[in-house]
Amino acid sequence: MEIIDKLTAILNRLESLKQLQDADINYLEEQIDQIEYDDLPQLKDEINKSIDYSDNNPDYNLIVKEQIEDLFDKIDEAIYSVRIQFGLNDYKEDDEQIEYVDGGVYEQPESDVYSIVLKEVARSALKTIGFNNKDNNAVSVMETILVGILSKDDDDLITTKAFSELTLSGVVPDREEIMEMSKNTREKCQLQLLGLQLAIDSIREYNCGAFEVLSQISVFL
Repeated sequence: MEIIDKLTAILNRLESLKQLQDADINYLEEQIDQIEYDDLPQLKDEINKSIDYSDNNPDYNLIVKEQIEDLFDKIDEAIYSVRIQFGLNDYKEDDEQIEYVDGGVYEQPESDVYSIVLKEVARSALKTIGFNNKDNNAVSVMETILVGILSKDDDDLITTKAFSELTLSGVVPDREEIMEMSKNTREKCQLQLLGLQLAIDSIREYNCGAFEVLSQISVFL
């Protein structure tokens, strides 16, 4: 199947990157960003358009689905491995709690899968409110905003948290812009917020992989 071939080719590219000696960091970042933010989203669109799991060949489609999920999981692991190997890792672990809007309190999952999913939800939310969703600083702010809203933080507290995080990383942010982002996210990104809640449940309760979770919440992104 063509999609499986394309995913396999991406995995092979990542394995080749891991073998590089004295690699140029800028080159590596370009390659990883190309795969993570261009190639993989395009393939996900292809998958959603081309695979019908309700047709008359369910056994075949189940095998294909499992192969695709396995390849996406291996690609996620390879991306993370390359980032760690060459000091490019920008995923953040966070052991805070998330308080759901229904009042239940759950521990935020501490996993690479959660980081990957949160990043994708953040990129979707940034697009919805009209921001550059490839800007790492904007993505980081949006991650804080999404988690803050689910934790029932008000916009002032969310802005303070995001402002402090960026300042500590050496960036001088615009506090008013962060405040506006938080308000717009609360107003316009209810689908992404719901999708993130469902994703957290899937990760915690069923130990789902990143591709499986993103497939489950794709309608919200």
